[in-house]
Amino acid sequence: MAASITLLAFIPATLGIAGGLLLGSVLPDIDADGSTITRILPKIPIEHRTITHSILALFAFSSLASLVSVQFGIGIFSGFLSHLFLDSMNPTGVPFFYPFNRLKKSFARIRTGGWIDNLIFLVFLFIDVFVIFKKINLIIRS
Repeated sequence: MAASITLLAFIPATLGIAGGLLLGSVLPDIDADGSTITRILPKIPIEHRTITHSILALFAFSSLASLVSVQFGIGIFSGFLSHLFLDSMNPTGVPFFYPFNRLKKSFARIRTGGWIDNLIFLVFLFIDVFVIFKKINLIIRS
């Protein structure tokens, strides 16, 4: 989720985009027990990191979100994509082309909860605080 907030530094921050970013960044884990999203919505009863971690799901969810608003769809797309990218840094990998190809692709060996993972989180958190304060300052000045 921290990486999605960081994206606000590069795209215009509207309520639709910001909400989409936050939701999209946790949406792929709708199939995982105890995930952030399943504390709010019911878990989808399928194997974790299958269809919900695919490009097919990325386009399906962002297309559906675009029916609500284009900005919300852009936010869902960006947040979802950042989740897939970051999960692809984990040894488990991501099946980008599921269900057509079930091979999980991993681009790094960063273990969830390890020191590198925690360092990356802290860097994104620092950037997020900077971005949020900068956005607030711009709103106050205008």
